[in-house]
Amino acid sequence: MSFISSVPIDEGYYIKSARTVIAYLHSRLWKMPTS
Repeated sequence: MSFISSVPIDEGYYIKSARTVIAYLHSRLWKMPTS
C-alpha cells in the first residue's frame, strides 16, 4: 500500500479507509475460510 504515502491523508480519511479495508478483508476471509 505504498500509494497511500503519496496521498495527503487526514486522520478522519485514514480511519475511514482503514475500516473499509478491514471490512473488505473480513468479508473475503468469511467467503474463503480455507485461505
